[in-house]
Amino acid sequence: ERKIIGLDIDEVLTPFLDALNTFYNEKYNKSHKLEEYKTFVFADTWHISPEDSTKVVNEFFNSPGFANLKPIEGSADQVKNLSKKYKFIAVTSRQTAWKDVTKSFLDKYYGESIEGLVLGNHYGEGKKLSKPELCKQVGAVLLIDDSIRYATNCSNAGIPCVLFGNYPWNQTNDLPKLVRRANGWEEVDS
Repeated sequence: ERKIIGLDIDEVLTPFLDALNTFYNEKYNKSHKLEEYKTFVFADTWHISPEDSTKVVNEFFNSPGFANLKPIEGSADQVKNLSKKYKFIAVTSRQTAWKDVTKSFLDKYYGESIEGLVLGNHYGEGKKLSKPELCKQVGAVLLIDDSIRYATNCSNAGIPCVLFGNYPWNQTNDLPKLVRRANGWEEVDS
């Protein structure tokens, strides 16, 4: 039986932040660069309130920029290849309100290679589930995620994690136990 791997979506399967940043810059006449995002707390980068930041993200979710997100280069082929050995479940902090559009994206680009979807609802109304809770819920033995915070949370819960990408917000000189870095999809199965 194939082992279950939790797959984050944003910055692992699709360049969400690049599209969000473009949307924000164009709509609000700003000029932020991706290098400025040291965390996924966008209010910190944009120098606005958390409430206003949530409003901007919700506007983005309803925009063509979100509807037209594409996969990260190489991700669809690699997930398809690895799905012969592993069962992939998408494990995201996205709000439950965006479940249908998220599922449509996964179906369109990843098809049957990703066999399920769970949402943590971290920025939505109602119950929120941590990445370790989501991984335990689906029986994942590993999480692939771009967040050093979520990787650390999983490590502390005894769940190994591949820290995906070499992004400004996931830099560290000291990876937690059970965490290894993969700079891109070509390094995920090594």
